[in-house]
Amino acid sequence: MRLEHQAILIECLKRQEAHRASQRPPAWQAWSCDEWDAVTDEGPRYSGPEWFPGSPEFQRQRYRRAVHELARDGYLECFGTGGRLYSVKLTAEGEAAARQLLEAAP
Repeated sequence: MRLEHQAILIECLKRQEAHRASQRPPAWQAWSCDEWDAVTDEGPRYSGPEWFPGSPEFQRQRYRRAVHELARDGYLECFGTGGRLYSVKLTAEGEAAARQLLEAAP
């Protein structure tokens, strides 16, 4: 597994855990509830510059290709329309792999 794959799995796990720890907004804040529900269903929004700030363009492209490779290998689910990727969610296999990576990290 390449470093890009590892970075994406770990970052996605951190974002998913942060979302799980958060509370759903009150029902009267419909705009916030819709976004919160979307993250629950489809995982965190993916944005290379946001997830990996300061990365040069060539590195962001490598991350983008790695996202598709991880989806192909069954570690991620990708969501988007018209060829645009807007969110990713770890599968059970991806979550297990991300947890192993975190445990093995120094």
